[in-house]
Amino acid sequence: MSDRGLEEKRLEIDCLTKQLDHMEQELLEKFCDVGKFVLEKIEKENREIDQLVDQVIEVKKELSRVKGEIRCPADVDFMTIARGYFRCIWCRTGKQD
Repeated sequence: MSDRGLEEKRLEIDCLTKQLDHMEQELLEKFCDVGKFVLEKIEKENREIDQLVDQVIEVKKELSRVKGEIRCPADVDFMTIARGYFRCIWCRTGKQD
């Protein structure tokens, strides 16, 4: 190949290499943007889920209080009262009221 042909080929390689570098950088930036978006969305959803779980726990505690239930000492579940006797439906322990 002549010197001119080699020079043209080198220029074409340089041009394509720069184009490829630019495209890869743009692709990397897009992946980072998507990753940040997903992470922010997940963090927001997790905060909302935690808040809702806390609210559910509080409502369950209030419901149990209103129903007159107490916590079972064996498994920390709620026991219901039947004829003056608290009985846990899970571990079958109980205590006299």
